[in-house]
Amino acid sequence: MNILLIVSTSICAIANVIPFITEYIISWIFSENKNEKQLKLEVSKLEQEMSVISMVEEFSKYTKIQRKHSKLKEIYKNQYCTRLSSRLKTQLFFNYSAKFFNAIIMIILVKMYRTQPIIILPRDTLWPLNDLFSWPGTDQDSISLLIWIGITTLVLPRLFFKINSV
Repeated sequence: MNILLIVSTSICAIANVIPFITEYIISWIFSENKNEKQLKLEVSKLEQEMSVISMVEEFSKYTKIQRKHSKLKEIYKNQYCTRLSSRLKTQLFFNYSAKFFNAIIMIILVKMYRTQPIIILPRDTLWPLNDLFSWPGTDQDSISLLIWIGITTLVLPRLFFKINSV
């Protein structure tokens, strides 16, 4: 088996897997911390306390609890938004960095092995399209690296989408 086939297919597959891997790792890193969990617990306790108190009969106590509830809820919301923003920035950075390095590797491979066939098939297997599949190379009944990258770039995302939807 041709090592160029394995390398090029692997690089195209990695390009489709990296977003899922980074999403998993980053969601683990940017998970809710103890302070946020404590704030969430306090907010829910205050909500329970407010539901027990009659707003008409104990208005001052109710408003005091309501102000504290609003303040804690605002603090939690700010921390949550900050964490979510940091998570999104980090995820975008890693995804685009990986795509950039992947593109550089692909460009280098195409530059070095542009005309070399990646798969050589039996005679007249690709008969009506043999010139198209072998382009820019000249070997008949072969698939060039450039065409193979195009095929894997089109097929693998659909394959990964079907796997993830199951």
